[in-house]
Amino acid sequence: MQSRSPRSDPDVSVCGPAHTVEFVSSDAPKLPRDAPPLPHHVDVCPKGAVLVIKAPATAINAVLGGLMAARAQSVGCAGIVVEGRIRDLRELWDCGAKVWSVGQSTLGTGPFLRLASISEPVTLGEASGSPVTVRNGDVVCADIDGVVCVPWERASEIARQAEASVEIDRRCMEDISNGKTIAETFAKHRGQKK
Repeated sequence: MQSRSPRSDPDVSVCGPAHTVEFVSSDAPKLPRDAPPLPHHVDVCPKGAVLVIKAPATAINAVLGGLMAARAQSVGCAGIVVEGRIRDLRELWDCGAKVWSVGQSTLGTGPFLRLASISEPVTLGEASGSPVTVRNGDVVCADIDGVVCVPWERASEIARQAEASVEIDRRCMEDISNGKTIAETFAKHRGQKK
């Protein structure tokens, strides 16, 4: 996934609990008739959450555009991650929404897809062969390098590991900048043999 908005600013990042949404093909089997209708997924996005939208890999249309991004901003959504396509980039830029997606399209959702679930687990990355299941409330972090998801129950542990890794990389960069080789730097700071 790539950062799409605001204007692929290298300093844009987001981290927050996932609010998961899944779209399916419009001809997929529907919910039972007695199931209550789903609310609009953006209207119920909790403040500070990262909206995580999954669309079928074969979808040619967008599942997020300027109007929904503006509404997400107004309800306090921290950012939006779309395994699918988006549209209305200028509107996304103008409203300041932080958006990551796998592609773009000029086509709207209407005739192609329909909302299937809100706040249920979604599996992203299946097409890449590296699937990751994102549950509502898991921690989603995104920046110019991509998107990661951390199970909420492991968030503190992973944060400690990440802080330690950042410090190790800082020391490696310092040594490499001072002329040390990769091999000796990694042996010193990462415990790798020369």
